[in-house]
Amino acid sequence: MRNYNNVLDIFNKVLSIDCENHYALMDKGLVFLEIGRYAEALDLFNKCLINGLDNYSLWFFKAHALTSLKKYDEALDSLNKSLELEPNNADILYNKGYILEKLKRYQKSLEYYDKSLKINHNDIDTLEGRKRVLKEIKNNY
Repeated sequence: MRNYNNVLDIFNKVLSIDCENHYALMDKGLVFLEIGRYAEALDLFNKCLINGLDNYSLWFFKAHALTSLKKYDEALDSLNKSLELEPNNADILYNKGYILEKLKRYQKSLEYYDKSLKINHNDIDTLEGRKRVLKEIKNNY
């Protein structure tokens, strides 16, 4: 694993000058995501939202942190916000399918995997997710 202390030091210096710098907060949150400090990442993403930054990437990253914390219902809410801002993003659609799969809402999950595949036809993760969901649907009916 890379040493992220220098990167975090830089963000801390920027934030000591401008504690509400949205991009420094979001990027520091991304570093926390990378190193598995999900709760801290989530706090930073929430701070960005409170301070007025509202873009699909931020909601997507927040959903990633929530998913890693196994807070699937909240993650789904964040992805819905992300989809409102960027409705044809294959990554967001895939992640919504993934979370719906985790929530055992297989039919809905399949719908979102299929939407993602219409945009990104050969995505391996989406194809594998679709295969898992079809197997669950078959086993449950």
